[in-house]
Amino acid sequence: MPEREPSKPTRHPRPSSTPEDYPSSSSGYSSGGDLSYVELVSDIQNRLGRLSEAVETLKEISKEHGTELKGMGKDLHAIKIVGGLLALTASGLGWIIHEVVQYMSTHAK
Repeated sequence: MPEREPSKPTRHPRPSSTPEDYPSSSSGYSSGGDLSYVELVSDIQNRLGRLSEAVETLKEISKEHGTELKGMGKDLHAIKIVGGLLALTASGLGWIIHEVVQYMSTHAK
């Protein structure tokens, strides 16, 4: 039985890239000089201003969330303390009731 040669991938020559092959930028501006330098700078400043405003809004929202979380933490701490006191009180009352019932059952005769 004849041995098979492993198939070799065929290599195709790479076509040379031209600037038309690359994707164009998504800025929305054509390279034909539709906008002047001043207009471009103005547009960039406007967009940066809106981004700065959005960042400040997110900072404020983050602070509000932090305050809410701190409040929830304090509430949970208070619930643990009150629950512990209730458990301690209930166990103390249970012990007292148990002792009273034992005392009464031994001295009721």
